[in-house]
Amino acid sequence: MKEQASFRGRLRRFPQVRQDMTDSRIYIKEVQGHQHRYQKLIQLTHSSTKAAGAMLLAAVVALIVANTAAHEPFLEFWHSHVGFFFGESVVEMSLAHVINDVFMAVFFLLVGLEVKYELTVGELTNIRQALLPIMAAVGGVLAPIAIYLVFNAADPQTVGGWGVPTATDIAFALGILALLGNRVPAGVRVFLSTLAVADDIIAILVIAIFYGQSPSLAWLLAAGVVLAVLVAMNRGHVYSLLPYMLVGALLWYCVYMSGVHSTIAGVLLAFAIPSGSRVNLRTFATWSDSKVREANRAFDPEEPVLAQGRYMETVRHLSHVARQVVPPATRLEHKLYP
Repeated sequence: MKEQASFRGRLRRFPQVRQDMTDSRIYIKEVQGHQHRYQKLIQLTHSSTKAAGAMLLAAVVALIVANTAAHEPFLEFWHSHVGFFFGESVVEMSLAHVINDVFMAVFFLLVGLEVKYELTVGELTNIRQALLPIMAAVGGVLAPIAIYLVFNAADPQTVGGWGVPTATDIAFALGILALLGNRVPAGVRVFLSTLAVADDIIAILVIAIFYGQSPSLAWLLAAGVVLAVLVAMNRGHVYSLLPYMLVGALLWYCVYMSGVHSTIAGVLLAFAIPSGSRVNLRTFATWSDSKVREANRAFDPEEPVLAQGRYMETVRHLSHVARQVVPPATRLEHKLYP
């Protein structure tokens, strides 16, 4: 929800998104209808107001379920196992673990990309500017822990739940800000957005350090080797996303088997994916212009496109290089958050 609540910041980072949502002229006539419907769907799913409303409604429903007879059936449902089998081999996981270990790893991959952006060119590049919201985030974690321990320190069954109240306030704060819209000063938005990023970092550390099982050194070593491969790919200027996704899945498995909470794999993968591009933009502009002219010369309107090998090859080269202009981290963020 934090990511949904900060959609305005994303529009500032990617101004072309605003244009895509409002100007259908960038599409050719044959696909304008389809793209218009798609953009309407994107606008609906990116509405921070609707996201905040859904979050608050879910909180109300959760409170009702937790205090009624529906509580036990609800827990039983989320402990149902799903999986697949091949011969005698069976891989299964409860629905709750699918959310906590798989979907949350993907969510923290997105959080890691957001944190990486903020550390590179965002609110956290200037440490002095970010110091106040960072300290506020630390206080926002330590104060709930202290209050929780005052009431639960003597109960061994509940004392371990101190991490629960440490990372719930910012999501609601950003949600309420989204509901208030432009009535909230810009400085408050920047402050809480930076606080949310710092809070995410602390939450990642809390989950990784305190809420994993006793770690397996062998699997941790394997995870370290896989992480080294990812770093080597970054240093070797591998800009295709597929290798990172495949090796990242292996990293997730190693972290999961190690006993450390698997969400840390999403963050590590995010920081391993390159956030820059080695394409020279001035050279690309000249080269792409020549490729467009070459494609125009090769195109024969009287022939089916499938039969125009030279034209398709030229366009394919142009598309491949153009994709490399966008940094892999940005491409992945757009795929996770189109």
